[in-house]
Amino acid sequence: MAAPRPVDAVRPTSCRQRCADPVRSACIEEEAAASIHPPIRLSRRSSSRPSLRPRHLAAVAAAVIGLLGATLAFAPVAVAQPASAAAAAGTAYDGLPSAQQAALFSRQVASGELARLSDAQVLAVFQALQPDALLKWARAEMNRYPEYEYWMSRQERLNGQWQEQPARMQVRYRHAPRQLYAKWLPGGAQAGQEILYDETRR
Repeated sequence: MAAPRPVDAVRPTSCRQRCADPVRSACIEEEAAASIHPPIRLSRRSSSRPSLRPRHLAAVAAAVIGLLGATLAFAPVAVAQPASAAAAAGTAYDGLPSAQQAALFSRQVASGELARLSDAQVLAVFQALQPDALLKWARAEMNRYPEYEYWMSRQERLNGQWQEQPARMQVRYRHAPRQLYAKWLPGGAQAGQEILYDETRR
């Protein structure tokens, strides 16, 4: 296995389950050893239904962010003024620690309250969230299920330079026994590489 390498930041470009911090730079370590082992075979009964909920929730958050980005691109003046007013009025997230923000965000997503907010209110919510609040929310959602699978695209900044080509990955994870399979997909950096971890084969 290759030794872990520090990076300046990680910028996910798309992810069906949010698992990176889009606001602040972070230092990560990853194992990038190639493996010829077969992927984890997840049972059809246990993996088909549990994986839907996290994907759905993550898709909701991604759709909201995408909607805000499109609105800001085409009507910056119209959005900027209401957003300032909404931010001035404050949100329920103001002053809360990140763990409580994550819990509140989870309740608003599950109840549909977040989807009913105006664009300005949603923007104010995301401005009020601490950087690790969404990470804690995603981790809590994923931990509700014994196993799950997701696809993501990630881009790293090394020595101040962003990678020209993002990596596209397929990840399968099982909590007990702890098993992880990750594959770098075609069309991205490190395509064809795989890693496999299985605590039962130590």
